[in-house]
Amino acid sequence: MQAIQALELHSEGRKDGVPFSLSSLPAPVLKAALDRIPSFVAGTKGSSRTRAQIEDDLSYSLENGSLRIKAVVAVSLAAFLQESGFFSDLAAISDGRMSDVSDVGRIETLRDLKRELVASGATSIELSSAAGNVSSFDIAARNVEPPPSSDPWADSESYVMATVIDIGGKVKANAHLELENGKTITADSAKNYLAGLEENLLYKRVLAHVAYQANLRTEEWRDIRLVSLSLPGKAFDSAAFDQAVAGPSAWDRVEDPVAEIRRMRGEDA
Repeated sequence: MQAIQALELHSEGRKDGVPFSLSSLPAPVLKAALDRIPSFVAGTKGSSRTRAQIEDDLSYSLENGSLRIKAVVAVSLAAFLQESGFFSDLAAISDGRMSDVSDVGRIETLRDLKRELVASGATSIELSSAAGNVSSFDIAARNVEPPPSSDPWADSESYVMATVIDIGGKVKANAHLELENGKTITADSAKNYLAGLEENLLYKRVLAHVAYQANLRTEEWRDIRLVSLSLPGKAFDSAAFDQAVAGPSAWDRVEDPVAEIRRMRGEDA
């Protein structure tokens, strides 16, 4: 298979005075890197299948005092990476031109990656791309924050009908939901919640309760989180209800129902 090296991460650090190594690498460092890199490369325009493909193509090695992870992807993905702005976004981040990054979600992913690795002892987090001709730069030594947004975002939540097309995840727990309008969203979740579901909901139509940030101008959703999943209840049958209440009732034999209700309440005593 022909492949290109889309991204390489090289991180050095120390935990409790001991350099990163095969025997002392903190688990959160490896987990964060394996989790965030596919999201960073795919960006917000990438489908769940694209992220999964990038995740499967990751390789990592432990050297004396450092961790190295490479995202070597199939040439078939090169066009998508170019169209989604991955290489230009990486170059802009390398140069500190945050306002030129087309996918702000990539900056947010790097910000989270930096926070998680530094918290676990990383002293350097260098990124580079052979395919994108981007030289190594260290995000641990610079400010990695999205530029101020001119669009208004607000916390929101909704109940939506959807079909579960994927659920779980090797590194990150989430649910991939196809909405009734054909759009697919990925909602982050907790592994213990998904593990506790009593029924396998894969490929089933569900009622999903999701929380997210909504762009008040474009109606775009971001930072989608799964609150709950449930099978929809039986639909309300208005015709059956009308038929049920149309039949004879014990109240039919009461001459003045209002007076009788008052009497029952003791109001006419």
